[in-house]
Amino acid sequence: MTPLYNGLMYFIWFIVTFYMIFVVLSIIVYKNELFKVPNNKILKRKPLVSLIVPAFNEEETVAQSIHSLTKVSYKHVEFIFLNDGSSDNTSKIISEEIKKLHKKGDKRFRFVDNKINKGKAATLNQGIKLAKGEFIACMDADTVVEKDIFQKVLVEFTGKEIGAVTVSVEVKNKNKLLNKIISVEFNLGLSLLLRIFSFAGVVWVTPGPFSIYRKSVLDEIGSFDSKSMVEDHEIAFRINSAGYKIKNTMHAHVWAFMPETFKGSYIQRRRWYSGSIITMFEHKDKLFKKKQGLFSFFIPFNMFIIFLSLVMFVATSTLLLIKLIKQFIFFSQTGFNFFAHWNFIFDPLYYGRINLMGASMFLMVIVFILVGLILSKRSLKENPWGILLFPFFYIFYQIYWWGAVISTITKRGKIKWR
Repeated sequence: MTPLYNGLMYFIWFIVTFYMIFVVLSIIVYKNELFKVPNNKILKRKPLVSLIVPAFNEEETVAQSIHSLTKVSYKHVEFIFLNDGSSDNTSKIISEEIKKLHKKGDKRFRFVDNKINKGKAATLNQGIKLAKGEFIACMDADTVVEKDIFQKVLVEFTGKEIGAVTVSVEVKNKNKLLNKIISVEFNLGLSLLLRIFSFAGVVWVTPGPFSIYRKSVLDEIGSFDSKSMVEDHEIAFRINSAGYKIKNTMHAHVWAFMPETFKGSYIQRRRWYSGSIITMFEHKDKLFKKKQGLFSFFIPFNMFIIFLSLVMFVATSTLLLIKLIKQFIFFSQTGFNFFAHWNFIFDPLYYGRINLMGASMFLMVIVFILVGLILSKRSLKENPWGILLFPFFYIFYQIYWWGAVISTITKRGKIKWR
């Protein structure tokens, strides 16, 4: 197995190193473009925006979402809240909060109380049919926005080819160590990388916490797929296939509540990653097609890297287990006298090329994290534990992805939203 493992390691080292160098260099090249704001006159005509907020069992967070929206400074907006058959007090909370706002004269809020659960995508489509706006924003009911969010996203629609705009998604509840780590992931993945990849036209998702679309584009492609468990990823395929681009802005921010336990995070990620796998196969006819642009090559390339990572993780774990068993047998013959046969050699070459290659990949991840956060104008002192432990989040990724792969096969894609 060792020669095969070594060959796999060489191959993965080449692919990953090439990818990481490309990403880091792209960040450096586009550093002056990361926070550039386009000179767009769209705000002068003040187009109407419809914000749709589907809610399913969000009694703990929906009030905070509503309160953040009351502070929104853009006046030409309507807020449509839709209860998706919640079994908790979500419906009651939304109803009471909106009644209070109506009494204060704020008529921008509307509420649709569905007694039967339709699913997130179907509920979003219901809201789109009710919407009057030229632009449709979609937001999760556990998200908090900044007051000038619409001014910041509308100016990004610089041409008819821009079908959707995404924003920087950050973690709201960072009290637990797990979410401190996930916060770094969001800083890099759902902010910086989406911005970098938007320059190449390969944004693969319009994140559920907050994204905004042209109503005409949604009408053209048929809005969201009600059968998809990752409607925000699936719709990105069809937006790109229809010839439109998805843009990202790092100026606009929203804050989303994340699960605070590993179990909750696992359930969430299993749905995300299973949905990504299923979506890719559902749209396989759009992959590796020159007319579909770079997007059709980018998605399978990323999936290929993930697959290699999973194989490598299993192979490494297997070899490590075998080595531990051999060491156990060896020390059992010495009465477990570990120190009599223990020595330390401070020589990098002693550990072999494979270990050095693994260390170099780890170093590249560190470089990416530091360069990415610094050029994103993030303070390294803001979340030191999250930054320090984020490189080791790789182990969690393996658990998440293997759970997703197994669930996709065994449950044939029938994975609950929660």
